[in-house]
Amino acid sequence: MPVMSITKPHLGLPALLLLFLRALVLGLLTTAPLLQHANGAMVELPQVLGSAMNVSAAMGKTAKLQCKVNNLNKYKVAWFHMDRQMLLTIDTIVVTRIPRFSVTRDDEITWTLHIQDVSKEDRGEYYCQLNTEPVTNQKVFLNVV
Repeated sequence: MPVMSITKPHLGLPALLLLFLRALVLGLLTTAPLLQHANGAMVELPQVLGSAMNVSAAMGKTAKLQCKVNNLNKYKVAWFHMDRQMLLTIDTIVVTRIPRFSVTRDDEITWTLHIQDVSKEDRGEYYCQLNTEPVTNQKVFLNVV
């Protein structure tokens, strides 16, 4: 008995691009990461907008470190100072005992860490972190001049 081979049709780049565009228009693809809940609903995971930043503040003044987060939903934003290995805030609650730190939610997507009376010890890497799995974060480097 002769053996027959079946080959799949080869899709060239234009055909693949057309399929991709159709899927995008039909909503089958999204640029935002998705998470499937136990009830089967698909929701967008939060995303930190932007990339690592450098902020400078004069000694004795107030430093403002910003983080913009899209689609926060039920997740929380926390601020962490890497050099001190210290969690500073969770949501709008300050958890550090250093009274110079405060946090505000300026609008739906903007979280600002305020550091009053900035000192040299405040210099270093700060992370705006989301409690997603895996963790999502954005680095902000504070330079004190």
